[in-house]
This record gives sequence, structure tokens and C-alpha cells, in this order.
Amino acid sequence: MRPPLKLTETIKRTVSETAAKYDASAALHTEDELLRYIVATNGEEAGSAQYISGGWKSAQQVKSAINRLFPERDNLAILEFASGFGRVTRHLPNLILGSHLTASDIHPTACQFVENEFGVKSVVSSHEPERLRIDDKFDFVFVLSLFSHLPDHSFGRWLAALYERLNPGGYLLLTSNGQVTMKKRAEFWDRQFDPNLGFGFARQSDQLDLDAEEYGSMVISLSYMAAQLRENIPGALLHGFASGAWFGQQDEWIVQKTES
Repeated sequence: MRPPLKLTETIKRTVSETAAKYDASAALHTEDELLRYIVATNGEEAGSAQYISGGWKSAQQVKSAINRLFPERDNLAILEFASGFGRVTRHLPNLILGSHLTASDIHPTACQFVENEFGVKSVVSSHEPERLRIDDKFDFVFVLSLFSHLPDHSFGRWLAALYERLNPGGYLLLTSNGQVTMKKRAEFWDRQFDPNLGFGFARQSDQLDLDAEEYGSMVISLSYMAAQLRENIPGALLHGFASGAWFGQQDEWIVQKTES
């Protein structure tokens, strides 16, 4: 087990100042691997500020998507899947008013933290999609960056599991690595990507506490996603696609559940 992240005075001060700009909680957890990665990559001050501001930007994009998809509705049931320690979640109660939020993550500690600190109902996920125990149905499910890490053998199964949690007419928004990612890191992905299979998978990620065989780095082609949708959630409507729309590189996919 990795030692906990040391929350230095620089990190705590910067997070407190940045969170105040967005009227958000400044709570942090020492087991947050994403925070650890961002701080290690960018330095304590810039990284901790980016952790909060980047979460706010993503939350704003989520809000914008909800406003486009549900222009005349509120009181929505919304699920944030793979929510981690709440980088995005902390901003949602202030941005998405009049809706019922649920968060879910594979780490029980993260779920408890999100519920205690941000007041968002949280459910522990599972390593196998078939074992997912989320009984509620949702109008909107969003999954930021999980599918950029899933291997081929579980990619479509997670699509099906999350699609199953939608109400009829509901939407699943997910992000994945695609052509923009491959261009940005061509020297890496040219070695990993198989054009015949339509994907490339590398056994590495920022989440060092997870099995790299199950959670690594994944890049996919448009044809790969089309095949996954067709094979795993037939009848679903591909409502929208936007290349490189998230984090300056990940593609956005919006799928609507059409059956009753």
C-alpha cells in the first residue's frame, strides 16, 4: 500500500484559496491518487490549484450538457460514475440545482468521503460490471475518463451496465481517448495502437492502487466505439459525438436509451 499523500501547507492554502473562488469545499483526502498525480506532475501550488479549477471546468461542462439535453426539466436523477474523491462532485451541488445526485466509485473510502464532505449520496462500485449494485434508475449518467482506462474485455460490458441504469429516454455521457490523444502522444500510441483492432491499451495509469490489467490507458477509434455500441447496447441512439471536447483531448459520446 502506498503511503498517504502529504497535504502540505502549500497544498492546503492553495486549495482553500482556489475553492473559495468557486464557493466550493476545500476538503481533500490523503488517498486521492488523482490529486497526487496532478501535484506530482505540476508542482504543489499549480497542481493543487488545477485540481480544483479543473474540477470546476468539468462540472460546468456537465451542467452545459444537462441544459442541452433537458432544456425544460429539472428534478433529474443524475449519476456520476467513477467519481473518485470528488474533484468534479464538490462543484455539482452548487451548479446543478433541483436534481438528485448520486456518485459511485470503486474505492469505499472515496464514497464515504464524497458523502460526508459534499453531501452527495454515494454508492460503492464493483470490479465486475455484472456485480454492480446500483438499483436506482437515472435520467442522466456521466462517466468522465473511466473509458479512457478500461481494457477491451470490459469496455463493452461497462457500457451495457451503465446503459441499463438509465430511464427510458435518458442519456449516458462518457469520454474516451481517440485521435486527438494519439496525435498528442504519437511517439507512445503509435507503438500501442492496432488499427486492425481499433484500439490500443497500455498497462499504466495515474491510479497506481488499481490493477493495471483492469485499469490502464486506452485509446480507441471511431469504428471501435461504433462496434461496441452495436454489440453491447443494440437499439441505443448515438445522440452526439465531439472530438477532443474534454480535458483538451478526450472525445465526448452521448448515448440515449430509446427502449421502454
